[in-house]
Amino acid sequence: MDDNKQNHRVKLPLEESDRDISSPRPQEEIRLDDRLKALLNKIEYNKSSIRVMNKSKRTRKKN
Repeated sequence: MDDNKQNHRVKLPLEESDRDISSPRPQEEIRLDDRLKALLNKIEYNKSSIRVMNKSKRTRKKN
Protein backbone atom coordinates (compact mmCIF):
# COMPACT_ATOMS: atom_id res chain seq x y z
CA MET A 1 0.00 0.00 0.00
CA ASP A 2 2.89 2.35 0.71
CA ASP A 3 4.23 1.76 -2.80
CA ASN A 4 0.90 2.87 -4.28
CA LYS A 5 0.93 6.08 -2.27
CA GLN A 6 4.40 6.96 -3.49
CA ASN A 7 3.73 6.13 -7.14
CA HIS A 8 0.19 7.50 -7.46
CA ARG A 9 1.19 10.46 -9.65
CA VAL A 10 0.70 9.80 -13.37
CA LYS A 11 3.85 10.36 -15.41
CA LEU A 12 3.51 12.70 -18.37
CA PRO A 13 4.49 11.16 -21.73
CA LEU A 14 7.31 13.71 -22.13
CA GLU A 15 8.05 13.76 -18.39
CA GLU A 16 8.23 17.55 -18.40
CA SER A 17 7.90 17.70 -14.62
CA ASP A 18 11.22 15.84 -14.27
CA ARG A 19 13.05 18.09 -16.72
CA ASP A 20 11.76 21.55 -15.84
CA ILE A 21 12.40 21.94 -12.13
CA SER A 22 12.17 25.75 -12.49
CA SER A 23 8.60 25.64 -13.84
CA PRO A 24 5.82 26.34 -11.30
CA ARG A 25 3.80 23.28 -12.26
CA PRO A 26 5.51 20.63 -10.06
CA GLN A 27 5.18 22.83 -6.95
CA GLU A 28 1.49 23.33 -7.71
CA GLU A 29 1.10 19.56 -8.06
CA ILE A 30 2.83 18.97 -4.74
CA ARG A 31 0.60 21.55 -3.04
CA LEU A 32 -2.50 19.91 -4.52
CA ASP A 33 -1.29 16.48 -3.41
CA ASP A 34 -0.82 17.76 0.14
CA ARG A 35 -4.30 19.32 0.09
CA LEU A 36 -5.84 16.09 -1.20
CA LYS A 37 -4.04 14.03 1.45
CA ALA A 38 -5.24 16.42 4.15
CA LEU A 39 -8.81 16.22 2.84
CA LEU A 40 -8.69 12.43 2.69
CA ASN A 41 -7.38 12.27 6.25
CA LYS A 42 -10.18 14.61 7.35
CA ILE A 43 -12.80 12.47 5.60
CA GLU A 44 -11.43 9.25 7.13
CA TYR A 45 -11.43 10.87 10.57
CA ASN A 46 -14.99 12.11 10.11
CA LYS A 47 -16.12 8.68 8.92
CA SER A 48 -14.68 7.01 12.01
CA SER A 49 -16.21 9.58 14.38
CA ILE A 50 -19.60 9.25 12.66
CA ARG A 51 -19.39 5.47 13.07
CA VAL A 52 -18.73 5.88 16.78
CA MET A 53 -21.66 8.29 17.09
CA ASN A 54 -23.98 5.89 15.27
CA LYS A 55 -22.94 3.00 17.50
CA SER A 56 -23.57 5.01 20.65
CA LYS A 57 -26.99 6.11 19.36
CA ARG A 58 -27.95 2.51 18.60
CA THR A 59 -27.00 1.31 22.06
CA ARG A 60 -28.97 4.14 23.65
CA LYS A 61 -32.09 3.27 21.67
CA LYS A 62 -31.89 -0.40 22.66
CA ASN A 63 -31.59 0.32 26.40
